[in-house]
Order: sequence, then C-alpha cells, then structure tokens
Amino acid sequence: VVLLVNFLASSVSTDLLTSLLGKAGAEALQVYMAPVAGFWKSIPPAYHMHTLGALFLITLVLLFLAKWSSRLLPTLTRKQKRVLSENRDYVQDFVKGRKEALYLEYLQQSVGA
Repeated sequence: VVLLVNFLASSVSTDLLTSLLGKAGAEALQVYMAPVAGFWKSIPPAYHMHTLGALFLITLVLLFLAKWSSRLLPTLTRKQKRVLSENRDYVQDFVKGRKEALYLEYLQQSVGA
C-alpha cells in the first residue's frame, strides 16, 4: 500500500498534492515517503509498472498462503467447545457471585472495624 501511495504521489505534481492535502499534508507525505521514494528511484522508470505488478503478485501469493495455512491449524472439537462453555458458565454464575458476596462482606467488616 505504501509503495502504491508513494508511486501515485510521486506521479502527480506537487501543486496537486498541495491543493489536495494542504501544504503541511503534502510536506508530511513527502517526509514519510522519502525512504520509499529512494526505492522507486533505484528502479528504472521503464520497469515501474513491472515492479508494481510483481509486488501485487507477491502480495496475492502471500495472502493465499496465509489463508491456506490457517486452514491447517487444528480447531476445537465439539467436546472441547462444550467443556469451555460449561467452565465459562460456572465462572459467570457461581464464581462472580461468590466473589461479589465475599467482597461485600469484606467491606462491611472493614467499615465496622
């Protein structure tokens, strides 16, 4: 995304950037994009579109690999989900109520002392 924004920002004139973002916004964009601008300057202008295409393809491949690898991770079985749900219900129903009662008892004792 940063490379694409920088590519687009460097393609338009500074007057257009200033009119769209304001003087401070255009200067900030130029300061933050300086390292990426150095990357674009190291690539010959004839290969800018090839570079964008290659980066886009690499991004798609990495997204596909991430989606594929996430399916390989084990998920909880129905029994494990049921046990976790029962534990959550126990904590919400019993433990929280008991904790609140003990805390109120503690407050009454500390105030009475």
